[in-house]
Amino acid sequence: MLLFLSQSTIFPSSPVQTFALVMALVLLVPFFSRKLHIPSIFGLILAGIITGPRGLEWISDSRLLALLSQTGLLYLMFLAALEIDLFYFRKNRHKSLFFGVLTFTIPFFTGMGIAWGIFGFPFVAALIIACMFSTHTLIAYPIVRRLNITHKEVVIISIGGTILTDTAVLVLLSVILAASEGELSLLFWATLILSLCGLVFLINWGLPRLARWYFSKIQADDTTRYVFVLTALLASGVLAELAGTEAIVGAFLCGLALNQVIHRNSILMQRTRFIGHALFIPVFLISIGMLIDLRALFQSPRAMLLAACLVAGVLVAKFLAAWITRHILRYSSAEGHLLFGLSSAHAAATIAVVSVGYNTGILDIQVLNATILIILTTCLVSTYATEHAGRRAALENKPTLASEGLREHHIIVPVSHSETARIMLRVASMLELTEGQTVVFPTHIVTDESEVSNTRTKHQPMMEELAEIARDAGLRFVPSIRIDINVASGIQRLAKEVQATHLIAGWSGQSSTAYYFFGNLVENMLGNYAQMLLVVRFPKPRFRYRQIWVMVPDNADLETNCHTWIQTVMQIRKNSGGNPVFLGNAETLPGIKALSDPDLPEEKNFRTVDIFRYFEQLNEEMTDEDLLILVSARKGTLSFHKRLTILPRMITRYLPDRNCIILFPGQSAG
Repeated sequence: MLLFLSQSTIFPSSPVQTFALVMALVLLVPFFSRKLHIPSIFGLILAGIITGPRGLEWISDSRLLALLSQTGLLYLMFLAALEIDLFYFRKNRHKSLFFGVLTFTIPFFTGMGIAWGIFGFPFVAALIIACMFSTHTLIAYPIVRRLNITHKEVVIISIGGTILTDTAVLVLLSVILAASEGELSLLFWATLILSLCGLVFLINWGLPRLARWYFSKIQADDTTRYVFVLTALLASGVLAELAGTEAIVGAFLCGLALNQVIHRNSILMQRTRFIGHALFIPVFLISIGMLIDLRALFQSPRAMLLAACLVAGVLVAKFLAAWITRHILRYSSAEGHLLFGLSSAHAAATIAVVSVGYNTGILDIQVLNATILIILTTCLVSTYATEHAGRRAALENKPTLASEGLREHHIIVPVSHSETARIMLRVASMLELTEGQTVVFPTHIVTDESEVSNTRTKHQPMMEELAEIARDAGLRFVPSIRIDINVASGIQRLAKEVQATHLIAGWSGQSSTAYYFFGNLVENMLGNYAQMLLVVRFPKPRFRYRQIWVMVPDNADLETNCHTWIQTVMQIRKNSGGNPVFLGNAETLPGIKALSDPDLPEEKNFRTVDIFRYFEQLNEEMTDEDLLILVSARKGTLSFHKRLTILPRMITRYLPDRNCIILFPGQSAG
């Protein structure tokens, strides 16, 4: 079958059809990578291996692919520098310098020892392999951002180490390439130093000023601003080549320069990330896979031994650098493992270094194949180590969460049916602060502009009824009809525009609704909506309660913005008259008590239970006059556990006729 597919004429090599197949891979591979729990970066490389000229031969090399691939390489280095937080780097520059030196030199000499000493590679090839050992990419940074530990010193110095190691490697790579061509003379050094100084000055001093002038003086739209950024990136690559170094050095410097100008939450930054991650970088990763011949890895014991030694050497060297740093700077065990997790992943700069070595003929196919195994292994180790060490580091030092002053609530209520809309609006009234401080946005999302008029006419009586309910409850009422590709996308856009604090969504009561149904509104919002999400099911609508049962998962008191969901529960208590009873483990409840109401008696309002086994007993204790609030968690956060995904099913099984709210706490957007 594979032989038939490889020889089929279904996939001709015309530019349009080649590009269509590449974009299909870019679309589908990340989806299947998530399902298989592998890094998407490896999935794209694997797709290139399978479909490329050394696999099924569906995709052949072309000028179009080469152009997009080279741009993707520059884009990788550009984004790596653009997203680094320079403020924290400067603040901890001395410790960053110390760690940077260790995480560069230890892997460098380890790589030299393996490549030159053990396997007998030529000296220049061994130097490039050593450079590849020294690099690292912060692919696990989003994990520490989710865990709310970006303020930790080990995280900050890992960022500084990235700047130092990647910059040093790229400059050293230029020297190595010059040496391989016999151009390493006194004139070369003088020219290199002067040209690099000129390059750094021109980009790091001149480009930010030019960008500020352009953005402030030229009346340009968002598209033109992005074109300016892309032009600056490519021009910096050209200047780097004219200075006698690699274009990726210029791309990295360009990212550092524009880091000072482009705000990380701006539309321009979002557009820059979007186009890079949607087009240039995936095409580059696929093209890397097209270079690889995995069969060569198994054709000789030497190739397999080389791959095993390089993978082991990279991990041991990076671990040793983190271990020494941990002991000298006196970090805890969890912080030391966190530093290793953040600095162990080899991706962007590694691919850049090996690509240059392979394209110049210095490195052979065996090293390229081994590098792919390094990328796969280190990406998996990095994410695993960062996830587990990050959780331990967060638990070591419980944050002191002082309650912030309550601000105005902006609550989005997607409406379609009058009955559920009335319930969700009444739930919104339970979140009300003082009168006039809560704004509700009942919203219809339509996917066709022609539907707007019919929708407005059809739902006018319902909106008038909802407006009356809002006035009686003292809520400010701002209805709207939005046009978007789907409901989730429309809500996300509205949330940004109105700076929403809460989203209230309806739940039919089916256990699949909250987690398992692909394309469901709640599932989409969990992944893309950072604010608090309340999923409500009220089979017997009532809004005054005797008791409010609050189920709390382990570590819920350590979550980002923990105090906000506790304030929401206490506000529901105030507006509904219910007496809150918090259910959770012995380690979590004290933090909840400190942030809720210290005057609540512990023996009555806080019960130490296993929430996963308490449903039968809760069914006996709850009445129609009670409300259940189940505090859940998004995947990847401190309090998330796989068992939380079965709780909606437990509610439908044991509490089918009880009113309940599943509350997903807000997370720091970023």
